[in-house]
Amino acid sequence: MSLREEGDASLVILEVGSDPEIFQTEGHVAGAHFLPWESVAMERGSLPNQVPPLDFLAERLRERGVTDASRIVLYDRGAGLQAGRAWAVLDYVGLGAQTRLLDGQLAGWLGAGGEVAQGSPDAPTPGELSLTPDPGVILSGDRVADLVWARSTQSPASLHDLHLLDARPAEEFSGEIPGGRVVRPGHIPGARNLPWRTTLGPDDAPFFLDAAALQSLFAEVGVEPGSPVVTYCRTGGQAGQLYFVARMLGHEARFYDGSFVEWSGNSERPVVPPAATDSPELLPQDTP
Repeated sequence: MSLREEGDASLVILEVGSDPEIFQTEGHVAGAHFLPWESVAMERGSLPNQVPPLDFLAERLRERGVTDASRIVLYDRGAGLQAGRAWAVLDYVGLGAQTRLLDGQLAGWLGAGGEVAQGSPDAPTPGELSLTPDPGVILSGDRVADLVWARSTQSPASLHDLHLLDARPAEEFSGEIPGGRVVRPGHIPGARNLPWRTTLGPDDAPFFLDAAALQSLFAEVGVEPGSPVVTYCRTGGQAGQLYFVARMLGHEARFYDGSFVEWSGNSERPVVPPAATDSPELLPQDTP
């Protein structure tokens, strides 16, 4: 089984990861190129896993054969966090419509008997690539703070359908486990916890749950079909994956790239601490 039909030069397969040696020696999807994690999640200033400068991203993509005419397939060696983050970044720069995730990631591909290869494919000839960032896709901490403030003090009714989703594990959302670089454990007021890992099957077959099951997960945290969402996590990786799921289900979605590391490090921003619950007065429309 192969992803590429003979003579199909428009398809670019990218494995998103952190170890190019493993990519070369342990086998990868046949025809894939290795896209380093830093290409879509770079430390900038004091914050990890931020969207890199677009000239840097464009060069990394062009080196791997991505052009304006490419159809792109992303996958990783885990459950899809890195590939999902990459899709969110490519969507931000205007390439989302021509980019897909390989469902099941590498584990699913191997389980289905997909064709694999070792080493690195020949470097393609770079072509024309235009990146057109959408400023509405990524929210800054200041914009998220504006939303939290507006919902709690000014116009909760007008923002009733906007949902802030925390993609971290439950113990990080509650603050029981802070998570690396988190200054003040807990979560953003008004957020609901939808761990990214609950959207997928087990590690040896991390396929997405079917649409009905995914919609049920969103409904459990109060998100109705079509409602706009903002995703965040600890550093932006998990938020990217959940952003992909939200978009796949038809939601208008944005993600907060600085996520909780940035939020918790700003003493002027409110945090719901461990063993606390959101105040009904803060976000009455979100109270279960």
